[in-house]
Amino acid sequence: MKKIRPWIVFTLFQFASVGTVWLISTPEQQAEYLAWFGIGTPQETPLERTPLNIGDIPYRSARHEIDPVYQCAPQTRSIKAVKESGVYRWVDETGETHFSDKPPGNVQAENLTKQYASREQYFTIKVTNRGKALPAYMQDHLATDTRQIYSVLSNQLKVSQLRQVDLNVNVFDNKNNFKQFHRKVAPSLVSDNIAGFYSPSLNLVAIMRQRNDDSTFATARHEATHVIIAGLFGNIPTWFTEGMAEYFEQMSISGQLKTIAPNSYWLNLLRRQQRSRHLMSLNEYFQYDRKSWRAKDQDTMYATAWSLIYFLMDSKNGQILLQQYMNELISDRCQTINSKAFFAKNYRGGLQKLDQDWQRWLARGRYASHRF
Repeated sequence: MKKIRPWIVFTLFQFASVGTVWLISTPEQQAEYLAWFGIGTPQETPLERTPLNIGDIPYRSARHEIDPVYQCAPQTRSIKAVKESGVYRWVDETGETHFSDKPPGNVQAENLTKQYASREQYFTIKVTNRGKALPAYMQDHLATDTRQIYSVLSNQLKVSQLRQVDLNVNVFDNKNNFKQFHRKVAPSLVSDNIAGFYSPSLNLVAIMRQRNDDSTFATARHEATHVIIAGLFGNIPTWFTEGMAEYFEQMSISGQLKTIAPNSYWLNLLRRQQRSRHLMSLNEYFQYDRKSWRAKDQDTMYATAWSLIYFLMDSKNGQILLQQYMNELISDRCQTINSKAFFAKNYRGGLQKLDQDWQRWLARGRYASHRF
């Protein structure tokens, strides 16, 4: 009878020990063990971020943005100031249903004005097609996306003192025309490699149509969120407006269901930094003003902004904290708030506990889509 070699006994003992520790661990602890080895256990697979598709423009330069000069009292109105506007529905030759504030000239349309009359109005939207080949459905899609952004802000986040914003969206299909427009409207925006930009003083969004319409709509949601946030809050921290814009950029709509998927591009970046111990702490992150924020690595700054919004929106307590944050912002449009001091005071356990919880959330690797 052959003797059992000691190394075999030792190996079996090691496997048994690991198995025992695994079995007595909680699901959260098991997820953390996997995260230590770079193995995620997502509840659902995050959607991959689709790079903006503008010819040969690289992803990073296409996302270049600048901070505008915020106004204390942006041009907004009370939501009770409802403009009389018609609502018409018609079906085109392909069987697709459309809604508009004016009846089409060559198709019989149903007048739904009385049925959709409202006592409150959160925004008006005007989409200008500055091109020759822009589809008719683009205006309907952009209006629906904007309406749903307001729905989340008003219903889920319960922002108080909502104001009505006029949103002017300009869609281009010619790069030269787009460049001329942004040089005229936003001369301080020196980069030519951009997918879109916004002007809160003009309540204006300009976007360049991309080869993939989903990317076009994502850019439009991002820039429209900036205009909405500027109209509601005035002077706002850069991390907050960029985090919200990145958050709503991921939104998709099916009927009445709004789904906001996690951004795996940013998640992968932050988790790599976390594993290599290069992840920036929130204590450091919140110390940057607008100018220094833009001077840092932009992928890191955008990723952190998005992740903080997503982390807080991931729980009811986090949503309540965001409500409180926004209501403090809206109380004085001329003064922004110190985010570092706010979370140190209002997060249970303070800023250090927020940093620990946020990093633990990143490490666990489980990111469910948000549905409203």
